[in-house]
Amino acid sequence: MSVGTVTIDCMLSSVAPQYQAEGCIYEISGVDRRLREPGFLSAGDLVRVRLWLPNDDSYIVIQLAEVRSVSHQWVAIELITIDARERARLVRYSEEQQASLSEACEQILIRA
Repeated sequence: MSVGTVTIDCMLSSVAPQYQAEGCIYEISGVDRRLREPGFLSAGDLVRVRLWLPNDDSYIVIQLAEVRSVSHQWVAIELITIDARERARLVRYSEEQQASLSEACEQILIRA
């Protein structure tokens, strides 16, 4: 699977003890967009993520994330490339939720 052909579109649902989100996995090919199950992904796959924050009209773009594991409906990803301003938005949101951050701020567990 080539980089950029899979996008995970998700809504952040929890920040503690780690980021968790709920969303959908899409395989994008030209103008086609196919909904996929988590089993479509494997550890090591590279994906793009659109992460929506609750009560926000815009999403955070994670240009590159690596799939760390897939278990049933859960996909764990590690953030690789995210714009500094987008990362600051995510951290600010976590602080507003009074969540203490650790290395978990580099990973998101997504139920898809």
